[in-house]
Amino acid sequence: MQLRPERRPQPMLKAFIPGSASEPRAAIIKLAASLAMTACSCWSQPNPGCVPGQGWLAQHNPSSDSTGLHDIDFPEVKATWWVTYIPLSASGIVVHGTFPAAREFSIGVYPQLLLGSNRIEPDPQTIVFLLDKDIVPDTGTNNPFLTGTALGTYTVQVVRAYKPKSPQPNTLYIGPVPDPIDQLIYRLYYATDPNDLAGSVPLPSVTFDGTALTNCPVSPIIVPEDATVWGRLDLEDFSGTVPPSNWGATNPPHWTLTYNSIPGVSGMVAIISREFLEGNTLLVVTVKRPTSPNNRAGVPPYTPSQVRFWTMAQKDPVSTGVVRSIADADSAFVGDQSVYVVCDPSLAPAASTLAMWGATWIPWGALEPQDFVYNPAKQPLTNADGVFYLGHLQYTQFSVDPSFTQGIYNVAQIAPSQQQAAMGAYWPQIGYCSVQSFVDLGAGCITPPAPVPTR
Repeated sequence: MQLRPERRPQPMLKAFIPGSASEPRAAIIKLAASLAMTACSCWSQPNPGCVPGQGWLAQHNPSSDSTGLHDIDFPEVKATWWVTYIPLSASGIVVHGTFPAAREFSIGVYPQLLLGSNRIEPDPQTIVFLLDKDIVPDTGTNNPFLTGTALGTYTVQVVRAYKPKSPQPNTLYIGPVPDPIDQLIYRLYYATDPNDLAGSVPLPSVTFDGTALTNCPVSPIIVPEDATVWGRLDLEDFSGTVPPSNWGATNPPHWTLTYNSIPGVSGMVAIISREFLEGNTLLVVTVKRPTSPNNRAGVPPYTPSQVRFWTMAQKDPVSTGVVRSIADADSAFVGDQSVYVVCDPSLAPAASTLAMWGATWIPWGALEPQDFVYNPAKQPLTNADGVFYLGHLQYTQFSVDPSFTQGIYNVAQIAPSQQQAAMGAYWPQIGYCSVQSFVDLGAGCITPPAPVPTR
């Protein structure tokens, strides 16, 4: 099959299944690189009450997920994804909707490759998407990601053809040969109303060959939060077992930078391990804050800034589920610095200490004895399977301005040996500290600074 043009191959996620053989360093590099990808590499299960053939039958956001299956490979808690499957025979694919009140949104098609044993992976050669600012509004309406505040409407088409030299506006070209699974994905980041995951507008309508699908309703945020397994991950100290490999975790941790086929999206991943928690020890990170438009404070998303959105997240590599992610505007700070403390709840510094140092607590994550999570093959995992012993601390920037030369997306494209120097003060410092040293020094407890990562 001819490859579609204008695609850059990306590393693929190699799932870790407890008890399987591991390839420590090679697998780590592939996994760390793939964590910056924004495509969900899971076969999305319908939401409770939704059935195949409906529009947006799967909603991905841990805060609205009663099953736990929609947290697999999910990159952010502050984002919500909705999935509609495109039938192999479908043509005349049209998406019509209202621009949401949010920091960022996009519409894309994420083809999937069947790999056996019910495993699938995104095909990075064929991912296509339209970012909000690139969508032309319907005649007489407004795109609030370009100007003004009025939430206008848009119409996007998906065409089974290769992308021509002069593409039509509002068009996703997915090639003439259907993939085994084509997922139409609607992504929305940081809704202006934190209690409305859909950004204060209905989900878009989807039409196949002139027939409109019936949309599944938006799943509400589940309250109280601890009514979900995800919501309980910050309640307990770790009581599980050690996995068979530490996946190359080091002290101090090393950052691995990545960028992907979605321009301007990039991440830094550090592998952390409880192996280095001797006594009362914390994992501490400090970040120089890039500028970003806080839509929840009334700042339009098109306001000039270094990045549109950024987050710091903690993920479990064994289950691939996100524990917590903290959005830019939700992070504490002093001056232009934000500090993050990762640990179990019994060691979390007092609120007054965190506030003094401009710090935010991120739980490492731990299962209660009766709970379980899933791996990418949808196998349930318990404390006996080594979950939440390791962690992937993931710093992600979205829609990096090309002029922000110290942004992760730009720095990730140069040689690893030059990245820390190129990023300068924006390179996050990371290390393990005792509780008392953090109380006394804040992020100054990180000594020495993290070394330049090498390959």
